Amino acid sequence: MAMVQCPECKGEISDKAYACPHCGYPIREKETKQDEYVLTKGGIQGSSLSGLLRVLAVITWIGGIIIAISGAQVMDSLYSSHFSFAAFLTLLIPYVIYGIIMWGMATLADQISDTYSIVSGIKLDRISQGKSSKSSGSYSSSSSNSFRPAPKTGDWVCPVCRTVNHSWNDYCSNCSEPKKR
Repeated sequence: MAMVQCPECKGEISDKAYACPHCGYPIREKETKQDEYVLTKGGIQGSSLSGLLRVLAVITWIGGIIIAISGAQVMDSLYSSHFSFAAFLTLLIPYVIYGIIMWGMATLADQISDTYSIVSGIKLDRISQGKSSKSSGSYSSSSSNSFRPAPKTGDWVCPVCRTVNHSWNDYCSNCSEPKKR
């Protein structure tokens, strides 16, 4: 540890000092460890509505085939003696279209459900905590770029380290300061 001269008051100070103990002149910035965060996302869950719509689409297709076959036979028995493929297609096409529409609605419901579950499950978790910015002397530096989430209703801010804590915590999660009542 070497001794250097303060540029402000010319007093001798340590080269490791952050501020002059005599006048408080800032010598160098504190090296503070930045908080590190990791972004996690929620899992994808299937929608029960989409499953129901897909079952209804399959039932519509099967029912449409049955109705088209029986309707074509009834129409054919009235007008001719042989099975008419044109009558079958005429009766089947609306059911195929309804089934496709329901299948598309099921796909859309899946996409909406997946998007909601991903977006609602996104969290920002702190993986390491930075050091508190307490300094000796009259000079104090504060980190303006540190992440501080906005308090939600009922959350409280620690008066010592300014960490936002959940309402159910009685002690600060950063510095263990008790919650002021």
